[in-house]
Amino acid sequence: MTDSAAEPGVGTGTAELDAAVTDAAVTDGAVADGAGVNGAVPAVIRERAGEITALVCRVLETEPESVGLEDRFVDDLGADSMKLIELLSHLEIEFDVEIDEDELERLVHLQGVYDVLGDALGA
Repeated sequence: MTDSAAEPGVGTGTAELDAAVTDAAVTDGAVADGAGVNGAVPAVIRERAGEITALVCRVLETEPESVGLEDRFVDDLGADSMKLIELLSHLEIEFDVEIDEDELERLVHLQGVYDVLGDALGA
């Protein structure tokens, strides 16, 4: 993995990611197993956060500095539904998982991508 996960402005630092995932799980009222202060983010997601962000940016044709955890792909970054379908496809290929198309409604921001991947990887 490159050091891109620690780039300022990308919003993928481990502590920030752990806190964001924990907050999202609690806020949505769907606290998943293991969602808490300690170890809320699956290790594979934490380890590959920079790579995941880079993939999202490549598909959405945007710069990593412009993508925060809660920036909405459509509203804030100008993506369309075809880009989201393309993103879903790239995630399946890159992580060798199957993601149900119903998960598209959760792929609205980077946090949603982390959540969907975590679920698909059984974490």
